[in-house]
Amino acid sequence: MKLNFRRISSLIFLAFFTLLTISPSVYALGYSPTVSLSTYVTSTAADVTLTFTPTETIAAGGYFVWDFPDGVDTTGWSFIDVDYLVNGTNKTLANGGLDPSGINNFGTASQGLIYIYLDSSGSALSSGNTVVVKIGSNATHQSQGTTIFTNGSAGTATYRLSAYTKVNANTWQKLTTDADNMYDVTITAATPEFSTIIYILTLIIGGAFFYHKTTRKGLAQ
Repeated sequence: MKLNFRRISSLIFLAFFTLLTISPSVYALGYSPTVSLSTYVTSTAADVTLTFTPTETIAAGGYFVWDFPDGVDTTGWSFIDVDYLVNGTNKTLANGGLDPSGINNFGTASQGLIYIYLDSSGSALSSGNTVVVKIGSNATHQSQGTTIFTNGSAGTATYRLSAYTKVNANTWQKLTTDADNMYDVTITAATPEFSTIIYILTLIIGGAFFYHKTTRKGLAQ
């Protein structure tokens, strides 16, 4: 049987083009999350800024979750230490749980999770909006927040974002994939201040000079 290379080439090209047009939908769930800390030093209190942009609409009554690095206990965190902004506009928060009516709720879990529950009687969170969550003294909308987060040990700290849209009463659908919605920050060990370095160098040089002078005096005798 004679092979028709032109037809085979056309089929291969068509298959390749089809894959290219389908593949982006797999990655369309990436919300481009970012995490910014006021300091990246180990065992140091830090203010946190969490940012993302949804690529599809999160319906009213939906919610999103930030999963902090291992070892972070969010128990006791309150909305008074949190600002929630959409496209630069502050939204009012209260402590509460799933499917609030008339307000957006803030909730936590001891595993290091924080939740923003969207007002079920309010507006949807449309795709393309910039969402910012501030935690700590950088939160000033409803009250002056206090720094409640402390960095862990040196190394990579991974934050994860999940989003859920409300489908109907008592039904929510996850919109995000973990692989596309993680953000790593690098926590580093504290470095000595410049004044401390100068002090240590002075001690070393002074000690060396004293040792040298004492040694020479001993040899002279």
